[in-house]
Amino acid sequence: MIAICVGHSRPNDSGAASVTGVSEWDYNSELAEMIGDKLMLPHKIYSVYKGTGYVTAIKWLAKKMKEDRVDTALELHFNAASPKATGHEWLYWHSSEKGRLLSRALRDSFEDSFPLFRSRGIKPRQKKDRGAYFLRATPMTACIAEPFFGTNTEDWKLAVEHKEGIATSIAGGLSLYKEISENW
Repeated sequence: MIAICVGHSRPNDSGAASVTGVSEWDYNSELAEMIGDKLMLPHKIYSVYKGTGYVTAIKWLAKKMKEDRVDTALELHFNAASPKATGHEWLYWHSSEKGRLLSRALRDSFEDSFPLFRSRGIKPRQKKDRGAYFLRATPMTACIAEPFFGTNTEDWKLAVEHKEGIATSIAGGLSLYKEISENW
């Protein structure tokens, strides 16, 4: 089973805001549903995490996904930085070969769908890196999706105008990973 997790799903955390003020949580809650509608594999969407802080919320999520027998987890985010920062990137736990494979499948699918959009690549994460606890605490193959910069006007325009395409691309990457990993 695949988990589609909406980042910043704990109380009082909606994540970064786009150039128009839309939060990561608002954008990705809808995106998660769109991915789920396109994904022809068993999946579950997690859009509410229980916990008072990041660590307790991720611990709760990891335990819940284990109970639900999830074998692949994707957490949806979008990047925020200077207005000039642009592109997509896919994060995985540094020692997880299947996490690397999942990140590559998602990146490749996204690059096929949006060939002119800047790829920042797949990036391994270690203990103190941003997003590391989600990747480390989940007992299954995991990836964090950062498909655009919400703080970049052009990236945000793409994210809004091509949300269906982003959902299709991510669903395709998840399906590609499942096909490849079954023969691993």
